[in-house]
Amino acid sequence: MMCLVTSRTLWASFQHHDFLRIQGRAISLLCNKAQESRRDHGDSWEAISGSIFTLVASTTHILTVKPSARIRTLVESVILRSAFRCLQDPTVKPSFSGGVYEALESLLPYMTLSKVHNAVARRNNMELWDSAKGSMPNRARGIWTSYISIFEANRYAYSIRRDSHVNMCSNGKVRRDTHHGIDAPATA
Repeated sequence: MMCLVTSRTLWASFQHHDFLRIQGRAISLLCNKAQESRRDHGDSWEAISGSIFTLVASTTHILTVKPSARIRTLVESVILRSAFRCLQDPTVKPSFSGGVYEALESLLPYMTLSKVHNAVARRNNMELWDSAKGSMPNRARGIWTSYISIFEANRYAYSIRRDSHVNMCSNGKVRRDTHHGIDAPATA
């Protein structure tokens, strides 16, 4: 797939035809098949890991000018759920290029954005990540901990404290109207 997306024109056409959502769902179906099979499918999980990385890298680093909207599309296509399932499989080994570990690490900065958070919350990805109490390799545990921290901070910021107002003005002439919770010009 990487060779297909080196053209910005082709990438724009892929986006127009909802390629990210379709590809994300296809990866999810492959995860289902790999998980349902009773045989050891290390090669399947490694291929899924590489596919997740390619899709995420194409979206975040290669051809997308504003990746945040595309990241939301990826999250809506259950890519996080697929990545998490892949991360839990013992046959997927951490690598330093081209795998699910790198994909999840490169998605971390986008998880704090409100639109991405809303997509995560709609897909119930937070519960999936929160339920992982099993054994994981150290690097996977570190990624898992980072995502849990971000999901919890997002829940606090975007849900619990949603209606709170924050005064970001550094102008000393603007006072805080404590009664209405809004900023008002200071009166002389």
